[in-house]
Amino acid sequence: MEIDFQKWDVQALSRLMHQAGQIALSYYDAPPSEIKCDGSVVTAADKAIEDLLAETLDSPDEGLFLIGEETVDSRGESYVQNALRQTAYIVDPIDGTACYAAHVPTWGISIGMAQAGQLTEGMVYLPILKELYYTDMGRVYRAILDCEQPMPATLTTTELDKASTTYSPSGLVAVTQDICKSGQVNLPNVVHTLACAVVPLLYLLESRYVAYLGHLKLWDLA
Repeated sequence: MEIDFQKWDVQALSRLMHQAGQIALSYYDAPPSEIKCDGSVVTAADKAIEDLLAETLDSPDEGLFLIGEETVDSRGESYVQNALRQTAYIVDPIDGTACYAAHVPTWGISIGMAQAGQLTEGMVYLPILKELYYTDMGRVYRAILDCEQPMPATLTTTELDKASTTYSPSGLVAVTQDICKSGQVNLPNVVHTLACAVVPLLYLLESRYVAYLGHLKLWDLA
């Protein structure tokens, strides 16, 4: 059955995440394949996962576009503008690539949907931790998904309550790399930097962090 990815299809996208997780683990012991001009690491897994997602989610003739961290620079300005006017999937194949390359489990795969330039839905998969998070019509869910096992017919999910965290000087604050490298963080809190966005943002949602401080890119927001 052909799937209409103009609509947010949790089951179909979770199957894609399952495949992406398998790819990530298959390259887990491979060395980084490239250093980008900004000094960040790119691995074979980044490219292979983005290729997988592009095969399904990049169909400009059908009004479906993919803005991926590893391929956006090769797209023309008109492609990106058209993507932001129609339906676009915004993808970070490995968020926290340095962690991935060092076998530190704070990394994940993220997909966000934007319609007419507005972010509407998102999904994040943490393969090592076997956690899948996704939104669906204004609600947020968590599921256990083990990509080393066959994809289940249906996901067993838990709906998360809306975050009700209030700031406390005793709480844990996540900060981005750029803040740590550019100066002093003058807070009474314990601060934590993970070299990725998806884990602290998800755990902010679950009130494990009381705040997340820093500059975010499009993929992080998606």
